[in-house]
Amino acid sequence: MKPYAQYTARELAADDLFIRWVKHPEDDEVAAFWQGLEDMQPQLRIRFRDARQLVQEIGQSLTINTLRSDEMATVWERIRGSLQDMEDVRPLRPEVRSFIGWWYFARSIAATVGIILLVSWTVYKQYTQEASRLITTTTQSRRISLPDGSVVTLLPHSQLRYTPRGFARESAAEGDSTVELTRAVWLDGTADFEVARPTGRGISNAFRVHTDNLTAEATGTRFRVSHEQEGTRVLLHDGELDLLVGHRQVRHLSPGESVLVAGGDVQAE
Repeated sequence: MKPYAQYTARELAADDLFIRWVKHPEDDEVAAFWQGLEDMQPQLRIRFRDARQLVQEIGQSLTINTLRSDEMATVWERIRGSLQDMEDVRPLRPEVRSFIGWWYFARSIAATVGIILLVSWTVYKQYTQEASRLITTTTQSRRISLPDGSVVTLLPHSQLRYTPRGFARESAAEGDSTVELTRAVWLDGTADFEVARPTGRGISNAFRVHTDNLTAEATGTRFRVSHEQEGTRVLLHDGELDLLVGHRQVRHLSPGESVLVAGGDVQAE
């Protein structure tokens, strides 16, 4: 899970999961996540309030003000009059001038509609395809197939979050170019991972599992991560796995190794 307690109001307002909470308060899973975080850390309430206000102000700035019907009719009448008085239209016969004036009028409408559709499509892409996916379990495990072919078995009472856009970038890699992917998930609870190796030539990236106290980094590996109250346990079944605290690598695991990470310390089990 991201260190939201250290985020500023501006950073929260740019986080896709926080934006979804503000834009879609009926999403019970997302609302429960943020409400639980606020209940555990009451000092975040003012920061959440400021961030919420920023998101709402940004949304209002995208709203297109509409005119009353009589105001709209007056505006279009002025546009038609201006078009018919243009230098390249005035010498023509009245019926031709009227036709060309309506043609310019229709073209202006088409351009306006095109701009509105483009803005709507951009906002839709931002708040749907690029939004994070939040998956939770209750008393049963759940098997999740990620966009890159990796498989996660999410055990009961656990939560997994990821952004599909980071996985989809792999399809853009061609030739011998090197593309750094952002294959990453955030875990609270316990899950088993079967990581797929990246496809295509020249791709160099790792699959990252984040908890609030470490990052497990792997490529083509099977392992289990269990984030508990006393720390995070990691068990490597096969492949290779690096453990990072912050941006510092603290341990490289070999198959069969199991460790507990607590308070920045790594203990073999």
